[in-house]
Amino acid sequence: MTLNLLDYFLVSQVTAFLMIFCRIGSALMVLPGFGDVYVNARVRLLFALAFTLVLTPLLIEQMPPAPPQPLALVFLIGGEILIGVFIGLIARVMLSALHVAGTIIAMQSALAVAAIFDPSSGGQSPVISNILTLTAITLFFSLNLHHLVLAALAQSYDVFPAAQFPRVDDMNLLYTRLMADSFTLGVMLAAPHIIFSLLFYLAGGLMTRLMPNFQVFFVMMPPQIMIALILLILGLPLMMEIFLDFMQEQLLNFVRVN
Repeated sequence: MTLNLLDYFLVSQVTAFLMIFCRIGSALMVLPGFGDVYVNARVRLLFALAFTLVLTPLLIEQMPPAPPQPLALVFLIGGEILIGVFIGLIARVMLSALHVAGTIIAMQSALAVAAIFDPSSGGQSPVISNILTLTAITLFFSLNLHHLVLAALAQSYDVFPAAQFPRVDDMNLLYTRLMADSFTLGVMLAAPHIIFSLLFYLAGGLMTRLMPNFQVFFVMMPPQIMIALILLILGLPLMMEIFLDFMQEQLLNFVRVN
C-alpha cells in the first residue's frame, strides 16, 4: 500500500510540477526584467521553482495524467515550453515599441551612432533607445505591472490547456498583430521628433539654396541635438504613460479580466 501511494505521488505530483515548471520557467527565460542578462541565472531559476511550487496545488487538477509512453510526455513538455516562450515574447514584443521609438528619435536627432550595450536585448542599441527601455522596465516593476504577467501565466491554462498542443497558427496571428501594434505605437511616440526633424531639414535645405557655401552640417547639428534632447525630456513622462497604458491593456486582455 505504501509503495502504491509513493508511486501515485511520483506519477501525479511530480509530473504536474514538471509540466508547470516547463511553462513558467520558459516564460521567465524571455520575459523583460526577469530574463534579461543582468539577472542572475540562479535567482531566475529559484524564482521559477518557487512560483511553480505555489501554483502546483492550484493547477494540479488541470494537469493531464502522466502518459505511459515517454514520447507522449516529451510532446506535452514541448507544448508547455512553446506556450511559456510565447507568453514571454508577448511582453518582449510590447517592449520593442520603445526600441522603435528610441531608434527613430536617435536617427532624427543625429545620435544614431551613439550606441551602447543594451542589457534587455543583449546587443548594441542607441543610447536613447536604451534609456527608454530601462525607464519602462523600472516603471514596470515600480507600478506592479509584473503582477499582471504572473497572473497571465497562472490563467494561461484556461486559454491553453495543458493536455492540448497549442495552435501555432493562432499564436502566430496574435504575435503578428501585437508586433504591428507595437511598431505603430513606437512611431507614434517618436512623432514629435519626426515632425521636428522634417521642419529642421526643410529649414536647412532652404539655407543651402540661399547660401550654397554655408556649412549647414556643422552649424545646424548642435541645435538639432539640443532641441531633440529638450523634446525628449519634456515628452518622456507622457511617452511612458502611453506605453504603460498600452502594456496594461494588452496584459489585461490576455488575462481576460472582466
